[in-house]
Amino acid sequence: MPLPREPLPSAEESGRTEPRRKRRKQVAFADSRGLALTTVHVFDESEDDLLAELQFQLTEIEDAAAKQSLQEVKEPASSLVLGFTPPAVNYLDLRNRLKAQQCFLLPQRHQPQVCSGPPG
Repeated sequence: MPLPREPLPSAEESGRTEPRRKRRKQVAFADSRGLALTTVHVFDESEDDLLAELQFQLTEIEDAAAKQSLQEVKEPASSLVLGFTPPAVNYLDLRNRLKAQQCFLLPQRHQPQVCSGPPG
């Protein structure tokens, strides 16, 4: 049989005059896969207009680059061919999939032994 517990002495009875400090609670947020979130980005509808315009500009650049690369290829057998469709072939589709998954890509620039971009 458990013993009855005695009430704890009050601050006055114990001679303590300082109030107890409350511990601060720490909260960590994670996504649906359990990965820690470091940045939250709220999507804005005005971004979509800019992204649609960017898609058309990217398509023009892609077409010009494809024409240039076709002219430069001398040995087609030596060039590499992807076994899958690159995710950014259709930028709007990629953007919509990322938005549906509530993901946000940050721009990164990679050079030999250097990686730069916004802190994540």
